Amino acid sequence: MINHTTSTTTTTTSIKTLNNFNFPDDICSEIILYLPHEFLLWSGVLISKQWKQIIKQFTKINLHFTQSITLENSRLMMQSEFLENVIGAKFQLNTLLEDGVLDNVLDALQKMSQLTKLDIGMNKLGVKGAKEIGKLKQLRELNIIYNNIGNEGAEYISQLENLTYLDIACNRMDVEGVKSICKLKQLTDLSIHRNSIEKEGAKYLSELNQLTKLDIACSDITHNGAKHICEMNNLTALNIFDNRLKADSAKLISEMKNLKYLDIHRDEIANGGGIEYIKHFPSVPPSFIKLN
Repeated sequence: MINHTTSTTTTTTSIKTLNNFNFPDDICSEIILYLPHEFLLWSGVLISKQWKQIIKQFTKINLHFTQSITLENSRLMMQSEFLENVIGAKFQLNTLLEDGVLDNVLDALQKMSQLTKLDIGMNKLGVKGAKEIGKLKQLRELNIIYNNIGNEGAEYISQLENLTYLDIACNRMDVEGVKSICKLKQLTDLSIHRNSIEKEGAKYLSELNQLTKLDIACSDITHNGAKHICEMNNLTALNIFDNRLKADSAKLISEMKNLKYLDIHRDEIANGGGIEYIKHFPSVPPSFIKLN
């Protein structure tokens, strides 16, 4: 006759033993390095009290969402105990489109007190989303490309005084939006292409003396606008392709002594010998000049 009581007792004892077992903290920390950070955010608290404590005390979380976030997962994110551990977050194209998800994610972002890098481009934020992003004062790097935030949204983004990198391209801004962005005096790398910058906007940009990288492609820049850009002596990389530049503009650009990279293709610089100025650009190696 089989003794079922003994078997059940033994199994129960084994489970209790496992539940009371703790890995050394350094082993847990090593294992955490190999776990998806999205899993830690949603489920890390369920593993054990020990793991919860280690994650809270020692883990810096970088999130990267490549697929659409469900409403349920956005709720889990909003309720996570580890939001203060998040230092970086990337939401790829159209990952926040399900009804209610964007609001939940924006709410969760407000609780990420250590978040310094955010990539939320191409997610239809609009002005409402830009307003919430503008509250993340600790941000240093932001990609908010293709979000239709307009001039009003740009004003909210201009409140992020600690930004050093900003990609705000393709957001239906004109000169007023550019003026707002130029309040960000810590910027060193700015991509603002495919907005209507024009001459006046170029003048505002020229006041960002700390910039070393600037992308203003496809932005209705004429020779008069290029004059202002060429006053930016600290620029080492300039993308100014597909604007309305002429030979005289090429001559001015060729005098920018610190440039190491230049993209000027699809500009009308060939007429009048402008291309010759660029070909003999003293500070930029030929392989780092795009003309065609």
